[in-house]
Amino acid sequence: MDSPESSQHYLAADPPYRPSSPGALSRLSLDSGGIPAHSLNHSEGSQPDPLQDVRGVKVKVNRKLTWWDVSALIINKMIGTGIFTGPPTILLFTGDKNKALLLWAGGFAYTLISMTLYLEYSRKLPFTGGELVYLDEILPRPALLSYTCYALYFVCLYTTATNSMQFARQVIIASTNDTDIHDERVMRLIAVVITTVICLLIYFSTATGRRLNRYLAWLKIGLLISVFMAGAIKAGNSTVRDNVPVQKLVKSSSAAGLLQVLFSFQGWENATLVAGEIPDYHTLRKGFIRAVWIVGMLYMLINIVFCYSIPWHADGTLDLDYVTIFFGGSQKAKQAWAVLIAFSAVGSMISVTYTCVMVKQTIAWANILPWSSFWRTSAPVRVKEPKDAFEMQRLLSQAIGENGEPVSTWRTAAPQGGIILHWIACVFYISVSSVIPVVGEAISFSGQLLTYAHAIAGAILGFFFYKLEKIEYDIPADRKWEPGVLPWWLAPRACQFLFGWIYCAGSIAILALAAIGPYVNTDGKSRSIKGWYYTVITVGFLVLSIAYYFVFFASPTTTGVHLAGVNLKRQEHGVDDNTNMMRQCDMCITYDEGVAHRHAIYGYRNYIDLNFRPNKKGRSFLYWVFGGPKERHQPNLDIGEYVVRAKKNTSGIVQAVWAPVRGLIPSLRSSGRS
Repeated sequence: MDSPESSQHYLAADPPYRPSSPGALSRLSLDSGGIPAHSLNHSEGSQPDPLQDVRGVKVKVNRKLTWWDVSALIINKMIGTGIFTGPPTILLFTGDKNKALLLWAGGFAYTLISMTLYLEYSRKLPFTGGELVYLDEILPRPALLSYTCYALYFVCLYTTATNSMQFARQVIIASTNDTDIHDERVMRLIAVVITTVICLLIYFSTATGRRLNRYLAWLKIGLLISVFMAGAIKAGNSTVRDNVPVQKLVKSSSAAGLLQVLFSFQGWENATLVAGEIPDYHTLRKGFIRAVWIVGMLYMLINIVFCYSIPWHADGTLDLDYVTIFFGGSQKAKQAWAVLIAFSAVGSMISVTYTCVMVKQTIAWANILPWSSFWRTSAPVRVKEPKDAFEMQRLLSQAIGENGEPVSTWRTAAPQGGIILHWIACVFYISVSSVIPVVGEAISFSGQLLTYAHAIAGAILGFFFYKLEKIEYDIPADRKWEPGVLPWWLAPRACQFLFGWIYCAGSIAILALAAIGPYVNTDGKSRSIKGWYYTVITVGFLVLSIAYYFVFFASPTTTGVHLAGVNLKRQEHGVDDNTNMMRQCDMCITYDEGVAHRHAIYGYRNYIDLNFRPNKKGRSFLYWVFGGPKERHQPNLDIGEYVVRAKKNTSGIVQAVWAPVRGLIPSLRSSGRS
């Protein structure tokens, strides 16, 4: 677990209270700048108003990422296993080294343009969620439609299944000295195990996850530098002179090669998913730019030395394991690099899992998922949640020592619900890939599906990029995000259209080229997974997401939820949750009461509130699906109700203790007389 930066108690004047384990707010630190609770919202001589005091709570996330954390998140996601297997694959797809290098250069240029756009989006909207927030902001009508569609895509398609199976494949190669997978069940078992281990790592210690993320980023940079140097030495010793290869692949193979290139570059947006944990825009920009340029330049250098040092064979084939050839091609070199590539896959999994589970927990706070009240919980599960305002105050008071100074007793807990959602999705794709007969296609399926579906969001964000300038947000000064400062190269309106539409065109190219047939592998054989499969799956998923929205959330009076006896309310953060302590954020105190704004940590603005009317058929099923009993994770501060309840409970306790004592009094009197 992480150590908090600061913890402060504002609400209760109770004596210090320390339960045996942290409470429900263990994932938050509270700060009001040292102002005591009794002076936050009421003048001298007036009675304290708890409903106003709760708005004086300033909630801050304890996780604060450095620029190297940002770079490591991006480096680890971009450098997975693609660069170690991609160059020969791309070359076989294109059949020409110049075309292959052109695809890699195009992928790098596309990544730089993507970085420019996403830096602007995150500068204006520095909230956890990334594209989830951007789409919700540029497509605000109908309310929550774009949010719901992207949320369901992210929960169901955003996984680390490809890297986990690549890890398993490299482990098998290292242990058996055989590149063929003879028992895919073993590979999938290893993939499930490593997925589980990483999810548990993030669950028990997000700090350890970030630390490993930094170390593995250094390892990956070192690996790529060593590959480049070894390749340069080999190319210098014997420069290859190629003849035209015998094998002529069809033109559409370049489309498959482009998709592979873009998958290898995928990951530049990773740090923007947790912008709510980055202290200022300078930190994000510095880490973002350095990571993308480091990875892009190393990719290009490796591909150049690959083309200069690996020749075509007479039959038009290539040596696919080019990395071990750079290091002598011995069996020990193959085993060693299999282990190193497995570590690279682990780094990608840690990076993606860290950001992915944060966003999935964020999605749950909007209440658009079934069982949202569970998915948004934080670890550890054994901690008792506060049931009412009194218990909440006792949990808050644990942050104050006897001398009135704050004590470091709280921890930033992991997003338990997001971790479970992520694990379920990963295991699902690892399992269903067993129906794909070709091992390589089975491994890459979920990753390419993610890249394809992500291109839809990219096309929308690129096309509407020009709308970003009109979005205004008063970000708290301590965030140092400067949302009103526009870079000089984007100041002309024409440049905003140009950059946005270039990115949009690149995303559309992914969507179109991947669907073009015929579909062949690098050996000329027909692919099991046709390109149009991705189109059918993603478009079908989008249609189902839209249907899900209109069935459940489009209207409070005509949806299936209402007909089933459920009162649906679309509410806004800062307007409808002023008395909900668990939904307060550090921007709530910045705005006047009743002003809608995005949650500073979780990034949502609109959310769904569901209440069930009594005596309605079908209540039990939907009540169970959309939240179950009263949401104990979001206690409202209704002091009057809790005072009555506390008096009743106190009276009950007194009666329970007094009854047996009163029964003993006559016997004690009689024994005293005798």
